[in-house]
Amino acid sequence: MKTLLRIRAALLAVAVLFTVPALTHQQARAEVFAFGDVTPDEDPDLPVFGGEASGPIIVGDESAGLLTVDVPATTDPLLAESITLGNTQTGVGQITVIGFTSEVRAAGGDLIVGESGQGFLDIAGGGIAGNEDESDGMGGTNPGTAGKTVLGNGFGSYGEVTVDGIFSRLETGDLQVGFFGQGLLTVSNRGTVVTNASTGAQENESGIGVQNGGDGRVRVTGEGSKWIVTSGDGGFDLDIGTPRGNGDDNNGHGRLEIYDRGVVQVGEINTDTPPDGFQQGEVLVNELGFVDLQTQGQLITEDLTNNGVIRGDGVVLARDNFVNNGEIRNAAGVANQREYLLLGDANTTLENNNLIESIGGEMEFLSAVDNTVDGDIIGRDAILRFQNGITSMGEIGLAGDTTIYGALELMGGDLFFFEDSTVVFRGSITADATSTISTVIGGDEANIDVVGGVTLTDPLGVLSVSAGTNPQPGDMYDVIVATDPIVGTFSNPSFTAGGVNWVFDYSDPNRVTAVAAAAVNPMGPDANGDGFVDGSDIDQWEANFPIASGATAEQGDADGDGDVDIFDLLVMQGAFGMPFPIVAAVAAVPEPAAAVLVLLGLGFTSGRRGRRG
Repeated sequence: MKTLLRIRAALLAVAVLFTVPALTHQQARAEVFAFGDVTPDEDPDLPVFGGEASGPIIVGDESAGLLTVDVPATTDPLLAESITLGNTQTGVGQITVIGFTSEVRAAGGDLIVGESGQGFLDIAGGGIAGNEDESDGMGGTNPGTAGKTVLGNGFGSYGEVTVDGIFSRLETGDLQVGFFGQGLLTVSNRGTVVTNASTGAQENESGIGVQNGGDGRVRVTGEGSKWIVTSGDGGFDLDIGTPRGNGDDNNGHGRLEIYDRGVVQVGEINTDTPPDGFQQGEVLVNELGFVDLQTQGQLITEDLTNNGVIRGDGVVLARDNFVNNGEIRNAAGVANQREYLLLGDANTTLENNNLIESIGGEMEFLSAVDNTVDGDIIGRDAILRFQNGITSMGEIGLAGDTTIYGALELMGGDLFFFEDSTVVFRGSITADATSTISTVIGGDEANIDVVGGVTLTDPLGVLSVSAGTNPQPGDMYDVIVATDPIVGTFSNPSFTAGGVNWVFDYSDPNRVTAVAAAAVNPMGPDANGDGFVDGSDIDQWEANFPIASGATAEQGDADGDGDVDIFDLLVMQGAFGMPFPIVAAVAAVPEPAAAVLVLLGLGFTSGRRGRRG
């Protein structure tokens, strides 16, 4: 039957070629073949040589159906009120559009690939599919904007679209991949998808994993392959995944994969002022959204808000606003090659409110980076390049063989160096009095090497001692070594770590050294023996409370009666903030009833340094 239909169509094509001396470009499009469960299925309701079908086209209503729009011959594009593939749960429908300028469109309605069943749309060899063009009100048209395309519309449905090869195109209004069902869109070998939501009729954004239970995946792969999302009238132009929650529109999973120099462009380029004229593009990666970049895939937009995950090897250009409330991360790739992630734009600031992490990878920030009080930046065996500097009120943790390029300004932030680390700054460090710099000394010491300058405006310096290190009075360890003279000092003149008291030495203008001054001698309320009564002494009391007998001052026995109880805490409270030895009167212990009243009135806390903000 299939062979007979093809012979019949070929004979008709030859007849038309001999009877029509000249054909317009609009006439020379494609032949149409229907097999199985296709409605309508016969000429003229389903025009064999293209044209407008009578009513909607349904391929795979209750069983299997196949529709082919074949190589160009003598026909017009195939148009229908709407097009549905896999209409019911048992329906399986496939449309194949193949050949340069072969074309099928939903004329005014929607293109649904997988309504309740399974739908497949294959566009190859320069074929075109999508929605009908709509006037832009200025004498031109917006391709495909008169309707939307949905992959995986209903619960339990599956919709798959492939756009493969140069000139192959999907042109539509809004594109929703995985609405309530599962959807997969693959753009490869220089294929193109154009999502044009620029008219008032198309205010809903395109999305991947749109509704509760929806699961969408878009893969744009290969140099020259592209998905262009133009701007709508409101909201984000592209949503990836949904928030995590209990609402009807929550818990939809979306994944955008951009591989091998493929490009996803969300927004428009103002041709009057390229390349800085990029405008109106807005991308939202929700909590259940994931953007995966490999081999220099590119995501380009004007505004980007990430509440989910962006990872891998590629380029994320947000030309105006870039806010990270989720995770941005990369790592060492295959064959121990670093993944490289280029982020932001020189004209904007990347606001980090959650996590940026590179484990063995390389990140380069075109934007200035604002690491807020809720932000964390982690680098282990990484290269981090801050072309326009970084200010931090949050936490930065560095480990292993890590190199930082650019100027770092700590404005209430914490900078941590982990054990067995070699961290090099090629830039400068500035730390104010509300900041903390913490590092590990001893063993394979974690020096902070700075090719540039360091300015310390009384930040808190915190040292811990490497496991297996037994420091003795007089031992010295480098903390910071810089090529330029170091300006300023840390705020604390002495403190305890590893069983000894430490002081900082600034005698070398290019070096800060930690010197072990004396062994710890716990006494009275000074449980750690550092010569000062503070929160760390109370921490030791808390760790050992209660002990009935045989307790030492190091365990928190501040009043010397051999136990660790509430009265020892009161002694520490009375001496809190004072050097030791303290005035003897402070050690006077109140009667039990008075002690309870004092505790109730003070509302005492341990004084641990907590996270600011």
